[in-house]
Amino acid sequence: MRPASFVLLLAVPVVACSEPDTRIEPAQVSWMEWPAEVMAATTFTVRLVGYGVACVEIRQFVTTPTVDQSAVTFEPYYLLHGEPLGCRELQFGSGRADTASLRIVAPFYDTRAAVPGLEAQVPRTYEIRAGTDVSAREALAAFPIRTFGDVTVRSAQVESGRINAGGMAYAVRDSLGCVTLSPYGVYPGYVIENPPADTAQYWFGFVRGYVYEPAAPVWRAGQGLPPRHPGLTPPGRSRHMRPVAFAALLGLAACESNALILPVSVQWMDWPVAVSAGDPFRTRLVVWQPCALIRAFEAAPSADASAVTFAPYFVADKEPIACPDGQGVASEMLVTWAIDTAGTAPGLSAYGDDVDRTYEMRGVAPACAVCVQLNSLPWLTFGQVTVRPALAPPSSSRNAAGFVTAQRDSAGCTRIRPSGLPNASAALVVENPPDTLAQWGGFVHGYIYQPAAAVCGEAKVFHLVTRN
Repeated sequence: MRPASFVLLLAVPVVACSEPDTRIEPAQVSWMEWPAEVMAATTFTVRLVGYGVACVEIRQFVTTPTVDQSAVTFEPYYLLHGEPLGCRELQFGSGRADTASLRIVAPFYDTRAAVPGLEAQVPRTYEIRAGTDVSAREALAAFPIRTFGDVTVRSAQVESGRINAGGMAYAVRDSLGCVTLSPYGVYPGYVIENPPADTAQYWFGFVRGYVYEPAAPVWRAGQGLPPRHPGLTPPGRSRHMRPVAFAALLGLAACESNALILPVSVQWMDWPVAVSAGDPFRTRLVVWQPCALIRAFEAAPSADASAVTFAPYFVADKEPIACPDGQGVASEMLVTWAIDTAGTAPGLSAYGDDVDRTYEMRGVAPACAVCVQLNSLPWLTFGQVTVRPALAPPSSSRNAAGFVTAQRDSAGCTRIRPSGLPNASAALVVENPPDTLAQWGGFVHGYIYQPAAAVCGEAKVFHLVTRN
């Protein structure tokens, strides 16, 4: 190890001891990406993705690796300040819930760390390792070290077209037989060039492979469209992952898997009124979150010749959890609260060079939420998006639809809030309320825009088109 790195690591305990409320929290690494080959004595970077921390002040996030004669090892940690990890109180509607015994699902970190130049008189390899254990809970010490792959160090010319990768991931096989790999905390995922021979719709575990740009889009022989319908997206944006020794790794993954795939319904969706052909676009989604230890969330967008469809799901642990109903089990039937998130819809095609085209925007309907285990929830059309062959003019207007609750205040202003979002910031003023009822609920469709003058003190409002 170089002296500079040693001095940095020694400095952290000094800071921690000087402030009574400061402590060190180890961080696990779920996914890593790094160059397949590097020049000797040349610094390179490694992408690190893993679980972050929540409800606490972060003073510093340290990712400095250690290097020896055979491996580069990452054991990242947080320097925290304040209350112990975990939120003591959480809003549930108008009341509060004591969550001292619940694990608060923290956001992922996605960062890059520099690795000092490695020595090599002749071509040789170093292992790339990190502390990771997705099953470890309330860890008080460093996470177990796992090898994610290796890097080749050369003293002469190196190949730069390939990125090695490895870590925890889940995969989904679509109706065309194409398999998309989604590493935990990484979106969008990668199309697998050589998926395993089995036809499982879902699988998950620890994988190793590499990411590269193929000479041509990858799809199964005999199929008319590549994965995720690249016929509707610019092919140059496609990325693929080719796992090596995949059959052997599947055996390892099967032994370590302890997860559930929990499909969920869409409560609310809003998206641009118009987009340019071929351009992916951001779609806001509000979905119910199951009562479980969540590993990852996937918006799961897809597109065909007539519609964009979101079929979101969570990857969760099977381990017991203290749920508000006291059952103490992970369940796809019990939901705790909604999350406000987003998915990226793939780029869509227009009719020729001068004709606009519309696509439906669809999601899994909540009307059959108790049928989750059947993986056959009905689709619900939330509205339409217009695709223009030329560049769409900039606009802040967004189409919007979903299940809401509405309330009229003493000033006569009506506000709607997507189901499951109790916070006041989620409310939208309705520009043209349908009646004078104090409260109502249902499925609404309309658009969000900025009127010439503020309505009920708000610069952005919801214009109601239909209510069911």
